[in-house]
Amino acid sequence: MNGLFDSLTHPRLAPGGERSFAAVEASLRQNGFSRACAVAMPDDPDYDDGRWLQACANHPVFVAVAPLLLSDDLPLRMAEVARQGFAAVKIHPRLLGPGFSPQWLVAALQAAADHNVPVMLCTYFAHRFGVAGCLDFEGLVACLRQVPATNVVLLHGGTTRLLELSEIVRHNPNLLLDISFTLCKYPGSSLDNDLKFLAQLFDRRICVGSDWPDFDHAQTRARYDWLVAGLAPEQADNIGFGNLARFLRLEAA
Repeated sequence: MNGLFDSLTHPRLAPGGERSFAAVEASLRQNGFSRACAVAMPDDPDYDDGRWLQACANHPVFVAVAPLLLSDDLPLRMAEVARQGFAAVKIHPRLLGPGFSPQWLVAALQAAADHNVPVMLCTYFAHRFGVAGCLDFEGLVACLRQVPATNVVLLHGGTTRLLELSEIVRHNPNLLLDISFTLCKYPGSSLDNDLKFLAQLFDRRICVGSDWPDFDHAQTRARYDWLVAGLAPEQADNIGFGNLARFLRLEAA
């Protein structure tokens, strides 16, 4: 059995404090995680490609994921990301601001497909009314339909629309359903039944994560252990490590 692979952590480049790469790595290892995606946020003022990659190299538990910005030249940015060795790019519609649109998302997904770069896409649909730059379930599916060749990790699994989104993933092999945030956000709700159902019958198409610092690694580990209780070891390993590693083409590493 591998350790767990956290699909979504947000460390910072500052060398000290609880959000440093060193502190997050210690938390991961204390709770049985052997890998984690270090996902930069588009509103991080200290972000720099070179420094992010170096921090991941200094703390090899981490896999580097670059942010995508509305101001990026999309084909050029995807070429840079691929050349520099990032495992994926992250698209965060709610944080990209009022310039975000479905048309921009489709262009970003197409550029990613053209350069063979996996995309990690936030699917948290809840927001305040009147906030620009948001994406709803139907809009997401319409965008994905236009670019079916793009490899996309659907972060948070659509939260309360988890089972519905799983049916989209079921029929599209270039999609992976991530349950970070959702796994820890709704314990005791009807989503527990959906999560258990997917773990038992959909173990090759889902992955787990913390969305740290929103949820800590001890809490995520406890919820993962609950999720996979009673499953075959191979199923548990698919969910906890293998699916995401294969999707990001990290088996050899």
